[in-house]
Amino acid sequence: MKTQEDIEYLKGSIKIPEQRWKDLPENSEISYLRKDGKFVKRCFIKVIYARDEVDYILCANKLTRYNNDKYYSEYKLRFDSLDEIWKRVTQDAIIEYKLIRAKVENDIQKLVDRIETLESLLKDESEKTQKLARLVKHFVNAKK
Repeated sequence: MKTQEDIEYLKGSIKIPEQRWKDLPENSEISYLRKDGKFVKRCFIKVIYARDEVDYILCANKLTRYNNDKYYSEYKLRFDSLDEIWKRVTQDAIIEYKLIRAKVENDIQKLVDRIETLESLLKDESEKTQKLARLVKHFVNAKK
């Protein structure tokens, strides 16, 4: 079970929906809550794989391993033993997100402006069509 300290630790992390667990990139720093209630604050994803129709994450306690590094360990986790996964968001990811968001907002504004221009043109054409229809009707009535 997560304690208040664990919740504080998760600030700067995002909860990953279960259907997106397989999409987590290698070297991502994650924290997770197991179904047995144990909370693990930090590990790095080395690889996500499936064996015999069971999904696994190969985790490491550090990103890199040095020769004879006694503080480096790897272990595998079964997806079905996990309740929640939280991914640490890096500053680079936040900057990238802000750049992508600004571009999307700019593209949306361009589309809104274009739609407004097209609506204005359509309105002008509609008014011209109505005037032409009145003139044709007037001309037909004048010949009678």
